[in-house]
Amino acid sequence: EDLPKDEKKAVAHILRSLKVPETEWQIGKTKVFLRNSVFDPLEELRLKLLSAKIILIQKVWRGFLCRKQFKIMRAAAVKIQSWFRGRRQRIWYIKRKRAIVVIQSHLRGFFAREIFA
Repeated sequence: EDLPKDEKKAVAHILRSLKVPETEWQIGKTKVFLRNSVFDPLEELRLKLLSAKIILIQKVWRGFLCRKQFKIMRAAAVKIQSWFRGRRQRIWYIKRKRAIVVIQSHLRGFFAREIFA
């Protein structure tokens, strides 16, 4: 709901919306005067709202920190995985290269013996 632009009217609107009897509060030039029967419940409501907003801020901040930590951990895991995959491929390539060299040397020997035989 929209509050009036004038501060005094806005305070009066809030107090009326909370169904506070007009005999329990009075608006002066610069202050709002409340009886304790009105002030205490308003203060409790303020503390509840403040606590809820604090919890919301903490929740958002902790979520941000957890997401940040997760991204760092995921990047590290990807780097480790890529290193292992690369190493595995290099080993596979070296083994294949050695096998090809052995096959080539046997074929050269075979053809050399065939020519001289």
